[in-house]
Amino acid sequence: MKDLAELSAEDFKPFLEESFRLPIDEGQSLELRLIEVVGRRGDTVDGARRSPFSIVFRGPHEPALAQQICRLEHPRMGRLALFLVPVGPDEDGMRYEAVFS
Repeated sequence: MKDLAELSAEDFKPFLEESFRLPIDEGQSLELRLIEVVGRRGDTVDGARRSPFSIVFRGPHEPALAQQICRLEHPRMGRLALFLVPVGPDEDGMRYEAVFS
């Protein structure tokens, strides 16, 4: 599993518009597509090892996930345990955000 403290926005940018798999039940999973990587320069903390950023995924409208730690899998990025927060639906699905400070 990736060390989240070592990841930056630049680590995610190559995977924009790619799918991450979220196992939900035995033999079942959801596909979450990475749709945004956003720097958060105004939120910089003195002494931080990286600049804060957020990433946004889009999944299906149903089932909608509650905010929780999700163990995502990607063929090249590997496994990630991210705290995802639902930020609401759009016409294409439900959006979820993970914030890195």
